[in-house]
Amino acid sequence: MTCLLAKGGQRMSCEAREAMLWYELVITSPEGVVRVERYTERAGMLRRQHELLAAWKAQGWQEMEPETARR
Repeated sequence: MTCLLAKGGQRMSCEAREAMLWYELVITSPEGVVRVERYTERAGMLRRQHELLAAWKAQGWQEMEPETARR
């Protein structure tokens, strides 16, 4: 699952995915820098994703619909 966020003209994303032996959050900053966080448990990854989204929304970032993100 990928969350796309926008703030002004900036864009960023946070993708939750399952790898072979772990779970990953792939975070792409507005500058295009990619950071991968790995977790051994799905619940831990989902908790972290929720924390990040809450923090970003508090900073003014808004979730985008996939159709809006492609424009």
